[in-house]
Amino acid sequence: MSIKKFIGFALIGALLPCSLPGAIQITIYQSGADIVIEASGTANTTDLTAGAIGTFSGYVNSSDGIAQTAEVSSNNGQLYTGISGPGSYAGTANRSGVFFSSGDTVGIRAVDNAIVLPTSYVSEASLSGASTAFDMTLAAIGLVQGTNVTWTWGSGGNADSLNLKVIPEPSTYAALMGLGAVALVMFRRKRV
Repeated sequence: MSIKKFIGFALIGALLPCSLPGAIQITIYQSGADIVIEASGTANTTDLTAGAIGTFSGYVNSSDGIAQTAEVSSNNGQLYTGISGPGSYAGTANRSGVFFSSGDTVGIRAVDNAIVLPTSYVSEASLSGASTAFDMTLAAIGLVQGTNVTWTWGSGGNADSLNLKVIPEPSTYAALMGLGAVALVMFRRKRV
């Protein structure tokens, strides 16, 4: 493989967000003046312990390792304990405030060694939820773009994970890819 192809594939791989098959992916990003938390994937709960059922809301607290999406309703989520991973993921962020949420209750609560899933969740069912914090920036709550943290649980065929990423605004990816393409063209012209 030529060095140009290698650099091109490396740039594309570094810039594109990815999720692991069969895992929960939580992505936090800036969207204009707001912060968006998106969660999707599936969870194998076989090796987890179902815990307390409670009322959850969209929330971010990176120092306690919490990021969750939830439409607020009575008893909308359940803790599942037994995960392994870091106790926090960046800074000292703590933001509950004004969130608009839709979809499933999904989240990480590292402080409790738990993930949050919808009440009566069926193992490996599809999950999708989003929450938006209005008039808030990543910097204001100490979140760092490029943060990439994984929590795991289970073993063998029951092994699963939750990955959390703090990424630039999605439109930034297009700009970075365009910049990479221009740099590659300039590099190529220089060699000819």
